[in-house]
Amino acid sequence: MLADIEAVLPGSACTRTGDGALVLNLVNSVGVIDLPEVGPVELYSGKLGEAGFEALLATRYSTTRSSICGTFSRTEPRLMSA
Repeated sequence: MLADIEAVLPGSACTRTGDGALVLNLVNSVGVIDLPEVGPVELYSGKLGEAGFEALLATRYSTTRSSICGTFSRTEPRLMSA
């Protein structure tokens, strides 16, 4: 089981400390990670909390969508200047 979990994580996110132990280093991780034989594990930041994290994601999605969609228009072509 530990080998399966170790295989899906980046090398910097885990350290094998023996035959029966795997130390996870997920300090800057947030979201949901699906670990083999464990299932989905939700990771939260103590700085934001769930509501703050959801607001951050919504803002980033909105900003990204605006910057992509605002550049192109179906009805009128736009020239971008440098």
